[in-house]
Amino acid sequence: MKLSAAVLCALVAVQAAGSNPPVDNNIRDEDYGVVARFTPGFTSRVRKIPDFLDNSFYHNNLAKIVTFHSDWTLLTHKEALGHVVEYAENGTLWDEDFSDSLLKLSKLPMPAGSKGEIRKKCSVVNHRLY
Repeated sequence: MKLSAAVLCALVAVQAAGSNPPVDNNIRDEDYGVVARFTPGFTSRVRKIPDFLDNSFYHNNLAKIVTFHSDWTLLTHKEALGHVVEYAENGTLWDEDFSDSLLKLSKLPMPAGSKGEIRKKCSVVNHRLY
């Protein structure tokens, strides 16, 4: 499945609009035991394996358990909603498309004059001694 140019541009625009800070109260990332104890109805929304990337975002989006406005907007556009449903129903397809997209993005050149760099650790900006 390939995203249309309009959907892809909308997703890129949302990402470029600002930072994506960590959200401490994201139900998918909570401790499974704690959620089971206090809100057992949400246990199906918690990742069984922490720090594991999967298609649970799409399941939660369809259940309207999302954090950002950009997540909600995926349900309001017919083509985007179709992709959300497709990825929720087919985790293997999501894995393959995500890996293909990440590989494609990794091959893009840095813009001229950019000070971008490859991070040694994804969650931390490289520190320079100058």
